[in-house]
Amino acid sequence: MSSDRTLRGLIAAGRDEAVAIAAHEAPPLTYGALRALIDRAVRSLNDLGVGRGDRVGIVLPNGPEMATAFLCVASAAASAPLNPAYRQDEFEFYLEDLKAKALIVEAGKPNPNLNDGPQWGATLGNAILVWRSGIGIDRHGNLIYAAADYQTVGSLASILIRAGAVRAIQLDINAEWPSFITYGGWGARAPNKLVPNVQQSATRYLVPDDRDFFAIYRRVGSRSAMVPFS
Repeated sequence: MSSDRTLRGLIAAGRDEAVAIAAHEAPPLTYGALRALIDRAVRSLNDLGVGRGDRVGIVLPNGPEMATAFLCVASAAASAPLNPAYRQDEFEFYLEDLKAKALIVEAGKPNPNLNDGPQWGATLGNAILVWRSGIGIDRHGNLIYAAADYQTVGSLASILIRAGAVRAIQLDINAEWPSFITYGGWGARAPNKLVPNVQQSATRYLVPDDRDFFAIYRRVGSRSAMVPFS
């Protein structure tokens, strides 16, 4: 197939200043801007391990954002638009059938496949309302942490969205595991538990442990302070 018949070839043929995508009450997107957007999107997807042969679901309403998302994804992988109006059981069916490596949803909107099933983590006694924790990022790049008891995966997502998160993931669940510990001095002095987990010590990250965790460092002058999450 000649390059001018491929998606990238057709987009490459447009003049930089010519309008590629236009919509009512939205600024037009030129071919030059569209090519730059596609290049950034392809790099971002590749950095996430998504490439040729992978399938990416897109759940966006019809409009210029959907059009640009489709073109960006299709330039790096297999693009699979899904109707935002699907019911929960329909999303479960199509996502299982699609075997998507990634799913794109509207910023600040919950994953349409949120449900109380085991794919979002096994709970003690198969309970639905349990301790859950999660971390997200807002549109300015700030981190947002949330943890609360009696939560479903959907209600945890709602908490993070209301706090301003545009992307987020669930962390530990069940009463035994969620923890957020800060340190008041250099050398991990004065550890303090933000999450009131009576089953975990404030010094849990200062001794050998079989749980994964990560730390957030905040530079203070010439030194750094850190906050481990689990």
